[in-house]
Amino acid sequence: MTRIPGLVGESTPVPGLRLDAILATPEVDLRPALGERICSISWPVDALLPGQSDDALAERLHAGGQRVLPALRTARLAGVRLGVRPVPADGLPLAGTHPDVPGLYHLVTHSGVNLAPELGRLAAQEIIDGDGPDLAGYRITRGVTASVQDESLTLMTTR
Repeated sequence: MTRIPGLVGESTPVPGLRLDAILATPEVDLRPALGERICSISWPVDALLPGQSDDALAERLHAGGQRVLPALRTARLAGVRLGVRPVPADGLPLAGTHPDVPGLYHLVTHSGVNLAPELGRLAAQEIIDGDGPDLAGYRITRGVTASVQDESLTLMTTR
């Protein structure tokens, strides 16, 4: 596992703005939040942690969102949280039981928003029926190769 720090910004309400899906761009990803707010993350900004102060990076995060979605120019940054993304080292999901701990099932991925419905279905099937072939390539016991990395993992770890 790779522990990658990340900022999540949340705007003040933006009346009349309706974002119904994740808006993903190379600079920033924007997501709808409760109360007419917008959440933003940015892999390029996260790659600068902890090299700059959190305030400077928070403002950079919000400014990126404002460039992508001009309606955000009427909003302020209501808050920012610093978290740690649990990312498998090769960027691929980890799924299945742990050989040293019977009954413990792992399901970890950085692409949870995209893969959650299918991974959830496959994991539920495995929990009920036992490990099957569909997630065999994603076991915790697999060998990790540096050549298998996703684009977002590369952006998050490039300084």
